[in-house]
Amino acid sequence: MDPLPEGAPPEVVLVPNNDVFYRITLGNSLTNEDLISYLQKWPEKYQGEAKILASGVSVFDDLNAAKRKMKLPALRNHKGIAKLTLYPADGVVKKSFGKYHYTWWRTQSFDLSKAEMEAL
Repeated sequence: MDPLPEGAPPEVVLVPNNDVFYRITLGNSLTNEDLISYLQKWPEKYQGEAKILASGVSVFDDLNAAKRKMKLPALRNHKGIAKLTLYPADGVVKKSFGKYHYTWWRTQSFDLSKAEMEAL
């Protein structure tokens, strides 16, 4: 996990406490590869505020919204959805990009084995 850029996470965030979110995964389990941010993938692509949001990963607070998002051509290689019950020790989230979408800045202590895979 790379260090976060200056200003990330932003000051106005939500601290989850037993809150459920969903993360689209490449396979049938949540792996570190599923939690690579856009900033880690394409560091030269993002500047300014976009860089801050790109340093987190997308999660959804609605399972059906995550399922709909999986149908997009850009996510055609993704095969699963992980259910994440997040607590303060797991990081912070910020509402972003639509009704159900959040950006999550996870902590290094987040335990991947806590994720439950949803039936699709």
